[in-house]
Amino acid sequence: MEGQNQVKKEGQHKPAFTIRALPKLPVCPESDSYAIALAHKFRDIRLQSLKFAPEAFASSYEIESQRGIDHTLQRLSNPKADVIVAISSGSAVGGGHANVDELQQLLQADWVGFTGLLGPETEQTLSVVSAKRDPWAKVTAATSTDTATGATAAPVTMSDGGDVKTLHYHIGGVFVSPSARHSGLGKAMIATAVAKAEAEARRAHASMRCSVLVKPENTAARGLYAKAGFVVVGEETYVQPPRSLVPGESQTEKMVALRMELHRAVSQM
Repeated sequence: MEGQNQVKKEGQHKPAFTIRALPKLPVCPESDSYAIALAHKFRDIRLQSLKFAPEAFASSYEIESQRGIDHTLQRLSNPKADVIVAISSGSAVGGGHANVDELQQLLQADWVGFTGLLGPETEQTLSVVSAKRDPWAKVTAATSTDTATGATAAPVTMSDGGDVKTLHYHIGGVFVSPSARHSGLGKAMIATAVAKAEAEARRAHASMRCSVLVKPENTAARGLYAKAGFVVVGEETYVQPPRSLVPGESQTEKMVALRMELHRAVSQM
C-alpha cells in the first residue's frame, strides 16, 4: 500500500513496526475533536524529538513548546505536507482517508518515530528549501490564504502531467524514539517518503527530485540518506540560535548544512 511499510526486527516473523502516512485532516480541523486529539499526539512526539535529539533540528524545544495547537493543526491539514509516523507492533492501523475508527486507532497507537514529506512543488512554484528558514514555514506560506487578495494557493494538479516535468519534494528530518533505535525505522521512513513522492510523480508523468538538509558532522544521518540514493549537491552557511538542550550551545553561531538530493527519472519509477 502506498504510504505504508512494515519493519521486522531481526529474528522476528511478525512486523515490529508499521510505517504509514497520517490521514489528511479536514479543511477546518479546529471544529473536529478527533483532529485536535491527533494534533496533540503529533505535537507530543515532536516535542519529544526536540528533547531527545535537540541537535538534530534547527528549531528548539523552547520555541515549539510555546506554539499553540493551531500551529500543529495547520501542519497536519496542509495539502503539501505529509507526516509519516512509525507505529509499534500491535497498534497498526489501515491507510486511506481519515475516518472515526482509523483516527481512534491512531490515537491509541504507540508512535515511535516520524518524518515529514513536503511538496510537491514544480519549477513554476519552487523556492529552494534553505537551512536559513524552517521548511515547514515555507510550505505553509505557499499554501495559506493571501491576506491581501484572499486567494488560496492550490496544490499541484496531478492531471496536468503534460506540463509538469519535475516534481520537487523535501524530507524535513527523521526522528526515532530511543526505545526503537537500531531497528531500521529511519531507513524505512525515508523509503516510505520516497515511495510516496515517486508514486505522485509517476501519476503526473514527471521525474522526481527530493532534497534533505543534514549537518556535515551527522555521519549517521548522512550515511542513511546515502544508502537511500541521496548525494551531496551543495552546502550553505546559516545562523543557528542557541538551543538550551544542546550541550555547549549558549550563543548564536554560524553552522553549515549539506544539501543532499535524490533524483528519479520517469523511466526509473
